[in-house]
Amino acid sequence: MDNEPSDSGERIIPRDEIVSVFLPVLRDLRDDFSDEIPDRLLHSDDVEGTPMFKCRTSWFNNVVNMIRPLMFQITDPLHSECAELDMYMRNVFDFQKMRTREEIDMATAVLVKVIEYFEETE
Repeated sequence: MDNEPSDSGERIIPRDEIVSVFLPVLRDLRDDFSDEIPDRLLHSDDVEGTPMFKCRTSWFNNVVNMIRPLMFQITDPLHSECAELDMYMRNVFDFQKMRTREEIDMATAVLVKVIEYFEETE
């Protein structure tokens, strides 16, 4: 697989780049952030001494921004799940609200599946 655009115009990411750059970040997003939802809305200046939470808007943005470039190298049904998460973030996600358990579970499930998808061929 070369680095030429796919039929959709997206850049094909070389396998070694997926393994060396994308997978470590995706694993960090899966493993280093708590699934718990704190009892208050956290802001960007609340980071001192606070655990990293998946409920933070930045976590959701990071997940989608890491998955989006890989989407055109993922086959269905996972490709559809990634596209649904991407569309949710673009059209439904309210950046001012507290995150829900359902949102965290949805994004985490897609994240885990993407990691497993690329680990299978690692």
